[in-house]
Amino acid sequence: MKAKYNSDKSISVEMESGKIEKLQILEELNIGSNHYIIAGPENSDEAYAYKTVDANGFREFEAVGPGKEFDKLLQEYNKM
Repeated sequence: MKAKYNSDKSISVEMESGKIEKLQILEELNIGSNHYIIAGPENSDEAYAYKTVDANGFREFEAVGPGKEFDKLLQEYNKM
């Protein structure tokens, strides 16, 4: 899943369907040396987790799916 950071605290995400969706950044977290964002559609209860990665000098976002990394992220988010 590809995502692009926008200057208005949102990201544009290419969904699996190929549709581009704008998601508002709801929260940013650092866990160890990793940076994550929680983002979701405006006026929605849905939210998605993304890990920030450096790709050739550009900031990109990788979706964080179920597993240990997601569990740790959720645990840290719930502490906020």
